[in-house]
Amino acid sequence: MKYSSKRPGTRRRDENRKTAATVFFALSALLLAAFLLPATVAAATTIEIGDGSAEPNGTAVVPLMIKDVTNAGSVEVNLTFDETVVNVTGTDTSSDFDLPPQNPPTQRGPGWVVINAMQFSTGLDGDVKICDVTLQAKGVAGDTSPLELTDVKLQDIGGSDIFPVFLSDGDFKILEAGTPYTTGWDPADGATNVPTDTEIVVHVKDDGKGVDQSTIVMKVNGQVVTPTITGTTADYTLTYKPTTDFGYGQVVWVTVDAADLNTPPNAMPQDKYSFTTSAKPPAPVAVPGLNGMGLAVVISALTVVLASSASRNAAKRRKKN
Repeated sequence: MKYSSKRPGTRRRDENRKTAATVFFALSALLLAAFLLPATVAAATTIEIGDGSAEPNGTAVVPLMIKDVTNAGSVEVNLTFDETVVNVTGTDTSSDFDLPPQNPPTQRGPGWVVINAMQFSTGLDGDVKICDVTLQAKGVAGDTSPLELTDVKLQDIGGSDIFPVFLSDGDFKILEAGTPYTTGWDPADGATNVPTDTEIVVHVKDDGKGVDQSTIVMKVNGQVVTPTITGTTADYTLTYKPTTDFGYGQVVWVTVDAADLNTPPNAMPQDKYSFTTSAKPPAPVAVPGLNGMGLAVVISALTVVLASSASRNAAKRRKKN
C-alpha cells in the first residue's frame, strides 16, 4: 500500500486552482473575442485620394473620397504636394455633397490647398465623393510628388466629430512624354531643285529627359555620316556638309536614329526623308569653227566695224552743223 505525502485537503485545493485558471483563461478569451469582433465587422471610415500621372505640362484627374462613412455632414481636408512637380488647378463639382468644394480652390498656399464640402439636411452614408481633383504636371519626366491629406475634419449632420478617421494618401508621377523626334529639316522633306552643294540640317528633340547624344546615328544614302552636333539634350541640331557635291537630279535619302535619356531608354522610330537635287544645266551652244584664233579675228573685225560706224555718224553730224 502506498501512502500520499500530501494532507487530505491539499488535492482539493490543487483541483480548485486548476479550475480557477481554466475559467480565467476562458473568460479572457471571451473578452478578447468580444473586443475584436466589432473591429472585424465594422469597416473603418477612411478619406483617400487616388494616384495620378501625366506627361510634362499634362493634367490628371483623381478622386477624393470618404469610404464607409455614416451620416456625414461636412468635411474639410488639407491636401499638400510638391509644387515644383504638380499643382492643383481644379476641384470640379462632381460631388455628393449639397455644397461642393469651391472650384478652383481659393484657400491655398505654396504646396497646399484646403478642400471642404457640406451637406444641408440628410447625412451621407457609405462611399461618398468629395470631388475630383485636377492636377497639372509642372516638372519633368520621372518627377514624383506625394499627395498627402492632413488636418482632416469630418463631422456628422449634427456637427459632431466622426472618429476615428483613417487617411490614405496618393502619389503623382510625371511620365515620359514619348520618344525623341525630328523637325526643321533643311532641305525639306520632298524638296526639289536643291543645289548639289547643299548641306543637310535636322533637329532631334525630346520633351522629356532629353536626347542621348551618343545614340544619334545619321545616314545619307545608306552610309553613316558624322554631322556636327550642337545644342542641348532638349534640342540637338545636326549639320552635315558633304565632302563632295551630290549628283545632278539625284534623290538623296536621309535617316536619323536616336533614343532618350530615360531608364530604360525610349528609342524613336527611324526618321527617313528625301530631297532631289537640281537637274544638270544645258551645255553652251558651240559655233562651228569659232574657237581659238578664229574667235579672236571675229572679235577684232567687229571692233573695227563698230569704230568705223561711229566715225561715219560723227561726220554726218558735223556736216549738218
